[in-house]
Amino acid sequence: MSTRWASGSVAGVALQDAGGRDCRVDVLDGETLKGIYIGDSVLALDLSVHTQIINRGVKGAHFGIHVAQIPIDKVDDIIAAMETAIGAGNSFTVTLADEAGIDDFTVLCVPDYAALGGRPYQRGGMAAGYVKEAIFRFISTG
Repeated sequence: MSTRWASGSVAGVALQDAGGRDCRVDVLDGETLKGIYIGDSVLALDLSVHTQIINRGVKGAHFGIHVAQIPIDKVDDIIAAMETAIGAGNSFTVTLADEAGIDDFTVLCVPDYAALGGRPYQRGGMAAGYVKEAIFRFISTG
């Protein structure tokens, strides 16, 4: 989603501002979620092409989202929903879609606390009840 913004939800909490408008969301490292197969082709000495295809699945894919600004209440709701799911031994769903419908995905995941130094999210700053430059990191579970 390099040239388009996404909208969606994390753990059932819509990524929207206080007026109900979708927040600007960028997917970080989302390439790992685009397909379950990867391949590599090599040209052999006899000029024939040898291709290997590997089914890597979508479990264990590390990815994140960057939200330009989001109300602190929504951040609190997201963290509470994630912690409730994890406390019950469950994954939660991250659903994102862009306007063109090219990079839409829905994936079960858990928070990647290790990527953020043990914190549930990272932020750039706060102003007027909004968190700016919020980053959430996840690991897909299936």
